[in-house]
Amino acid sequence: MSSYNKLKNKYELLKSDFEKINNKNDVAPETDKVIINPDTSRITRIKQSVQNWRSAIASVENVRHSTYYRIVQLFKEVELDSEITTAKKLRDSYVLNQDCIVYKNGEVASDDIYDLLKGCWMDDLIQYILDSQYYGWAGIKIGDLENDKPKFVELLPYQNVHPKMNMIISNPYVTGDTAQGVSFDDEDVKDFYVLLTPCKNSEHLGLYNKLAPYFLQLKETQIAWSDFVDLYGTPSLVAKTALQDKKYSEMLVNYLENFKNSSYAILNINDEVEMIESSNSNGDLFEKAINEYKSNIKKLILGSESLGDEKSFVGSVETAMDIANIYSRSDMKYVERVLNDEIIPRLVRRGVTKLDGVIIEFDKADKTDPKQEFEMIIELLKVGKNVPDSFITEKFGIELDEVVEPTVEPNKKDNE
Repeated sequence: MSSYNKLKNKYELLKSDFEKINNKNDVAPETDKVIINPDTSRITRIKQSVQNWRSAIASVENVRHSTYYRIVQLFKEVELDSEITTAKKLRDSYVLNQDCIVYKNGEVASDDIYDLLKGCWMDDLIQYILDSQYYGWAGIKIGDLENDKPKFVELLPYQNVHPKMNMIISNPYVTGDTAQGVSFDDEDVKDFYVLLTPCKNSEHLGLYNKLAPYFLQLKETQIAWSDFVDLYGTPSLVAKTALQDKKYSEMLVNYLENFKNSSYAILNINDEVEMIESSNSNGDLFEKAINEYKSNIKKLILGSESLGDEKSFVGSVETAMDIANIYSRSDMKYVERVLNDEIIPRLVRRGVTKLDGVIIEFDKADKTDPKQEFEMIIELLKVGKNVPDSFITEKFGIELDEVVEPTVEPNKKDNE
């Protein structure tokens, strides 16, 4: 059999297997429609620059062939930065650690409804919703139901989700009229897939787009500082010898080149080796620039640079906490909007009737630290203010008895 016929038979077998997979009756209907090519959904890591950032934005804003692949390439690098990751986790924690209140038809829901909304799927979903604020969009797949709860919630590859076209595209490189994919509004998939857009403007690219120029300049400055230290931070060696022997000179040069790895050298008795310290190796300009970029990154995510800073003053931290609370309330409202307007209606349409009329809200009540409240009460008592015993008992669980005036024995010397 010729090589051509072998290749042809192999192709027919693969084609037959592919058709069997597509025609399987037990495949969920939404997976029949949404096909993401795994070969084109991978992100290639490349060195990024400010010029790359501008080009990536231009690719998104292209009227005819808008593509998000290059901007996702950049955002994948941005989210790896330790400074950005730490600030993001701190901001997310204000929402993730907050309690939720579930209402059904205006009243607090029963425990069985609370149980439906608990689990890994809900934790993952809230994290994906928060992450969409940084990218500017996200595509979510709600998995099959088991006991009226989704088995999983899956984040679609960002580059395969096209917010402008409102589509899941199979190939992120191909856009416009030639793009292949499925609309989020398609009747067969709209109850299984959700497009998250924190801002209704389809060209909104989220916080990572605002962080990108500071991140890129921060990395370039850190690299320049490292090069500066290599050049001027390491002491220079100067060797002096009166010998003119070529082999000896080569040996001396080799010693100087390997000075960091060698702890000894065999020299002529009249040779000299002098170590010269650099007088301009402090790099203050680099340090100031790096601190400025880090400060701007913190301000964009947290609203203040002092939050999470070990050297911050008490007053500045309190102000930063107030700003953080404003940011967290905004995040909570966005999560509530997605849960109540997008997720719960889809689950109801898929047969989870218990969630019909359910509204999820975060408990936004201000929670003062009990230690701070106790200290405030002590200060009030010091200035003569009356604090009812019942309030202290209810607030701190401390039962108070009547105060008994101490009896003081008279001083014997006074009586004598």
